[in-house]
Amino acid sequence: MRLVGLLVSLLLASLASICDTYGVPDVNWRALSESQLAELDNYDRLPEPETVKTVASRFDVRLFKQSSWQWRIMHEGRITTSKASAAAGLLEPAAASILGVPKTLCGHGKALGARAKLKGVGRLGEERFGELVGEREVEGLGLGGVVERAKGKKPYYPHIGSVRMAWGQSQESTAIAVAADYFSKLGGRVEEVGLCLTEGDDGLFGASPDGIVRDGNGNIWALEVKNHCPFAEGRGAKAKKLDRSERYIVRDRSAPESVMPWVIPQLMLESYAVGEECQGAVLVRLTATMGASILRVKRDDTYIQELLKWLRLFNTRYLGDEEPTCDFFADEPGHREFVEKTLELASGDNVEVVEYVNSKEVRRPGGRTDSLFL
Repeated sequence: MRLVGLLVSLLLASLASICDTYGVPDVNWRALSESQLAELDNYDRLPEPETVKTVASRFDVRLFKQSSWQWRIMHEGRITTSKASAAAGLLEPAAASILGVPKTLCGHGKALGARAKLKGVGRLGEERFGELVGEREVEGLGLGGVVERAKGKKPYYPHIGSVRMAWGQSQESTAIAVAADYFSKLGGRVEEVGLCLTEGDDGLFGASPDGIVRDGNGNIWALEVKNHCPFAEGRGAKAKKLDRSERYIVRDRSAPESVMPWVIPQLMLESYAVGEECQGAVLVRLTATMGASILRVKRDDTYIQELLKWLRLFNTRYLGDEEPTCDFFADEPGHREFVEKTLELASGDNVEVVEYVNSKEVRRPGGRTDSLFL
């Protein structure tokens, strides 16, 4: 019977591949733009960067939008959330296998990449924050929002990773609006925020949440959104005959009601950077056509201090001549326990499933039958 079941599964998979529709992904599919998000009456946007006239402390730095040159400059030489998991040794093979990190998101190269971005790079100290006031031309910004493409030309996506990255960038405002709409019903709001610097450590740490949630009870939470790409690479004979950028199919799935263990350092560092009053993080996991889940992850100060310990060690040990080897923290006393605690915080009583948002309630411009392909 097991053999029959296997044969049936293979037959169904084969038929599905024959019936699949292939095409170039429309990563901007019914995406809310940054300007449309800013117009919502339940979303508090930051001022335009050129209107910020005083930067006297680390708290003023968060007034600069994440699309500003000030935000980019302030990232230089700092361990922020994009580097935290790698620098803490959680994306190394040994730790990643415990945490269940997908192969595309882990590997020793992640730590080497974090080191390359930090090594030999100075950071702007508080005594120089005044230099952030004013106008300045900086190339290569556009750090979010709808992905631009030349008129009349279809984009080229060489692999699924490039599609996922573009989708996540383009759909960010849509996911933030999900949080704004939900919490406004409870008397809360979502606020735009820039880079939040932590206290002490000579300004080494910082985080840029996707927003700050003020819930209906007056509590503050860091907001993080994850957009789940609905596309997959086609593998059948039909796909091989197509241009590389057209070999994609739609495989949308229900919004997960769980927290990925490898994002726990990101959520905890964001909670810490927002401030002492921050209760933890709200995580929105948005799909294209199957709604969204809203989760809440409690802040754990003991874990945060342990995370900072490993990040400080990475900073002092590996930003000089010594290069981290594969599984560089695996033999350090306490690191295995740190990995296991990371896994623990992603489940159980520490995580609350707040709400499932039906796809009909997600703000998406355009008709609901629009194709996901260009």
